[in-house]
Amino acid sequence: MSAEDPALARAIAARDRLVRRMTFWEKWRGTLILPLIGAGGAVGLAIGYGIETALHWPDRTRFFGAVFGILAIGRAVTGFFDASKLEVAGRRVQQLQRRG
Repeated sequence: MSAEDPALARAIAARDRLVRRMTFWEKWRGTLILPLIGAGGAVGLAIGYGIETALHWPDRTRFFGAVFGILAIGRAVTGFFDASKLEVAGRRVQQLQRRG
């Protein structure tokens, strides 16, 4: 294994960032999930209200916007804190270590 291999160094740094990210999420998930859901719903509600007002759409548009906001924040959180990325990064580091 070459200590100067930049690909290995980048892979290790990426894996370590993912480990820190997953550690943070495991520690703070219970505290953050409800505020994130509330924020997503509020932003969606505001966007839905803006669309409803500007385009004269039905009154329920703001509530559909809130649902879409909640779904969007859930999708973003799920994608950002995806544990499968950590597994892939770990395999990449192992592959580069074997190669070197």
